[in-house]
Amino acid sequence: MTKSATVDRLLAVLALAGLVLTVGLAQPASACSCAETDDAELFAQADAVFVGSVIDVAAARPAGPIWSSGDPVIWTFQVREVHKGEVVRTQEVVSAASSASCGLELPRRGTYLVFADAASFDHEPAQLTANLCGGTREAGVALAEGLGSARPPNPDPVPIAPAPAVSVRSPWSPPLAAVAGAIALGILGLAVATRRARRRP
Repeated sequence: MTKSATVDRLLAVLALAGLVLTVGLAQPASACSCAETDDAELFAQADAVFVGSVIDVAAARPAGPIWSSGDPVIWTFQVREVHKGEVVRTQEVVSAASSASCGLELPRRGTYLVFADAASFDHEPAQLTANLCGGTREAGVALAEGLGSARPPNPDPVPIAPAPAVSVRSPWSPPLAAVAGAIALGILGLAVATRRARRRP
């Protein structure tokens, strides 16, 4: 094999490797693939279905930056009506930060029909979870007829107030302490008087 042929083969191998690397790096942008399903199946799979407006979107770990597309964010909805499940008036829904990891891909303003699942053990009890393939969409695309009649959301949970500080009073309260002091002085006085009486000839 001539030197020229060897160089040509090496260039071809490098070009192929570059193509594979390019495809591999571009792959995460379309890593989430959703199967086609209808409302009946989406409704059956979801733990909660509701209509609500987005009022906030925030990182679930505000102390640190988002490191990957799978990091959680919390979508907060003002719920208008519930079609299935236990949903509160101000409902938090946890999802991945990016659609590349099947996170919700919604404008941060608007009203949506949300299909959600019960939160896992590492979330707050009242939170729900949702993903790109669950069926969540703009509320203008109504839920198929016959799937869950609308009802109002549950009230927001009442924050648990800290228990009031309990003042532990000493058993020696001021009146009791005064009485005890008087008795002690009386006993002391009696002892002194008795001792003096004994010293008299």
